[in-house]
Amino acid sequence: MSFATPVRSDATEFRRMVLLSRFAEPEEIGEAIAFLCLPASDYVNGPELCVDGGQVPIDNWKYRYD
Repeated sequence: MSFATPVRSDATEFRRMVLLSRFAEPEEIGEAIAFLCLPASDYVNGPELCVDGGQVPIDNWKYRYD
């Protein structure tokens, strides 16, 4: 990426790599954090909770059909 590349095109490319095709709202991230503070999450364990809208870490995914 060069500095001449518009940031908007980078954001558009990133959205194409996310299954939901959009960025998370702050409230959605907050709800995941709040869930971890509730007794309902007592059985949840591990190093991370993915709150990524279904981002797939495969380069070819960004070429999916819309």
